[in-house]
Formats: sequence, structure tokens, C-alpha cells
Amino acid sequence: MLEVEKIRARLLAERRALVAKVAEVDDNLRWLDANAMEYEAQVQAENIVRALGARLDDKGRAQLDAIGRALVRLASGEYGRCTSCGSDIPHEHLEQSPTAENCPPCAEGRDPFRQ
Repeated sequence: MLEVEKIRARLLAERRALVAKVAEVDDNLRWLDANAMEYEAQVQAENIVRALGARLDDKGRAQLDAIGRALVRLASGEYGRCTSCGSDIPHEHLEQSPTAENCPPCAEGRDPFRQ
């Protein structure tokens, strides 16, 4: 069985690393680390992450958005299900790419129900 908490911790760690990349001073990092977990479910923390994300390049911004969507799916219980067809995403695929939203067939543009 996929260890959801392990994936969640990995996603949070990746998000912290991206935020650290754009933070200008240690005080900003300490404040974010101290407060982001407490306010993670609240709009204030997401606004902080979005503001810092605006300073990322396109790739970093896309990665930060993907991590956010994965965390929302974890919280809602939808993590590990394809957002296109609703089938389970293989555990191996999620281990390799924890932000994956689609099963391999949907990601490749194939019909997952066709044999």
C-alpha cells in the first residue's frame, strides 16, 4: 500500500525547498517555516506561497502549483486517482512522480479502458 504520509511529507519538503530558493533573507524563511504548517489549510498561507511563487521561473511555478494540487488531493482523499478517468494511478508511478494527476494511459493520451 502507498504510504500517503510519506508522499505528503515529500511534497511538503519539495514545496519548502522551492520557497527557500526564492526567499531573500533568513527571517522570511523562519517565519514561513514557523507559520506555514499552522496556516496551511488557510488562505493566508496559500497567499504567501503564491506571492513567493510569483518570483519563481515558469518551471518552478508549475512545480509549486502541482505540489499544491497534490496536497489538496491528499487532504480530500482523491490522491492516487486519475483526474481524467478516475482509475487508480499505479503506486510505482506515484512513488516516481508524487504530483502525478493522471494514470499513465491518460497522461499519454490513450484510452485507459481500451484493451
